[in-house]
Amino acid sequence: MIKIEGNELKTLMEFCNPPMKDENCRRDIYLRVCNAGTCIIAVGLSGYRLHKILIPITETDFEDSKELLIPYFKVPKEYLNEEITIEFNENNYVIFSYENGSTKLELKNTDIRDFNRVDDLFKHDSTFEIAIKAKYLMQMAKAIQDKDKDAIVKLEFTDAVSPIFCKDTGEDNREVLLLPVRLNHNL
Repeated sequence: MIKIEGNELKTLMEFCNPPMKDENCRRDIYLRVCNAGTCIIAVGLSGYRLHKILIPITETDFEDSKELLIPYFKVPKEYLNEEITIEFNENNYVIFSYENGSTKLELKNTDIRDFNRVDDLFKHDSTFEIAIKAKYLMQMAKAIQDKDKDAIVKLEFTDAVSPIFCKDTGEDNREVLLLPVRLNHNL
């Protein structure tokens, strides 16, 4: 069992979305529990591309490094402001449930050994150094907190040199893009 916020599940599904609507295209998403059960690393197994994203989770009963597969699906709007429970059963079904309903999906193929590229993505530590000019970070915080002094800002990172998405989690839903400074060892 994994519990995850609905908006985080939507982020995971959008990031790992298969690029083509091809029946031969693999539509599974490979998960690995990490950081003492506080996050999962997700890899979309479309066969055409391979991307990795780190997503926070609320709760799990799986140990770190536990490997799981879930099918891709379009997250319904009613899931977005809910906590979603992802449960696995022995018959290759995955159940996504929330307070008022659920979605049951079947995994077509649970053999992930043919994706040897997946293991390469986990050989490196998921931490990295990032540098941002303090002036721009302060301007971003000021812009978001102008209307609401108690605003909470969510920073979304991909890697050390990609743009950082700064999102206001309040009602305004403001978004700001910050560009990191390239460090010498990130060249």
